[in-house]
Amino acid sequence: MESDVNGAGRKVAQRRVGSLSMAVVCGLLLTGCGPSDEPEGAESTASTETDQVDEGSESGEVTEEAAEAEPEPEPEPVPASSEGPAENWPEPEIPDEVYQETGDGAIAMLEHWVETRNYLQLTGDDEPMWEISSEDCEHCQNVTERMTGVYSSGDNWYESEGSSIDRAFATNVVDSRAYVAFEFYEGIFVAYKDGDELGEGGGTTFEVAEAALDFIDGRWELQEVNVEPSDD
Repeated sequence: MESDVNGAGRKVAQRRVGSLSMAVVCGLLLTGCGPSDEPEGAESTASTETDQVDEGSESGEVTEEAAEAEPEPEPEPVPASSEGPAENWPEPEIPDEVYQETGDGAIAMLEHWVETRNYLQLTGDDEPMWEISSEDCEHCQNVTERMTGVYSSGDNWYESEGSSIDRAFATNVVDSRAYVAFEFYEGIFVAYKDGDELGEGGGTTFEVAEAALDFIDGRWELQEVNVEPSDD
């Protein structure tokens, strides 16, 4: 009986010694001796850092894509003045009505033609006018020569309030040809050279005017314009 007790005591003592030795070893190595070698909280910290990096990368990609998709702003138009010619002046857009073979479509093209005339006077660019006019239009040739001639030297320009038409109506639309009677107002304009005023003109209403247009290739084209001075 005594031998059994002594044997049990020796086993308990051995287990204590073994536990103590393990504690000492763990203390010397300064590492945990549990199931995992990583200190508590290390996994969550690494995961958070990874998430932050991923979020930053995604944010950077979205910002870069948004920057690429954002269109560049249009330059601000600068009107003509005594200080210089117009800059970044927008070219007039052709209205949808000009593709209709009707009297209203012909009037819409005539109104657009006047807009191209105003654009020519402010920029010296006659291309938009000739895109919608017959090359045989004598009135168009006279207007073009007079206005582009001012800009040809490079130091002359116009300042203009713009011309317009009023009381326009189509007198006849037959066989793809239309005649439009209208009242034409030539806006006041000033010509400059190097900032010095050369002269002023315009401010005149022509009560008797007529335009001939043909419907060609699906839209109206200006053939000729006749503007007669008023009786007074």
